Amino acid sequence: YNYDLVAPEDRPHLYPRELIRIALTAMARDPNDRYQTVEDLQTAVYGLLSGGGNFLDSLLLQVIA
Repeated sequence: YNYDLVAPEDRPHLYPRELIRIALTAMARDPNDRYQTVEDLQTAVYGLLSGGGNFLDSLLLQVIA
């Protein structure tokens, strides 16, 4: 398969900014820049799902559009 990969930050209208930040932090090249524990990542995701970063508003706008 030949897929054109597009970085999420190149399509900010498709993804909430906070989700992009969480994903990029989790996949950072330098291990010191990543979440240090699974609990740290979990806390970031729970914060996003509980309304942090306007995640729910972004999803609603995508559904309406």
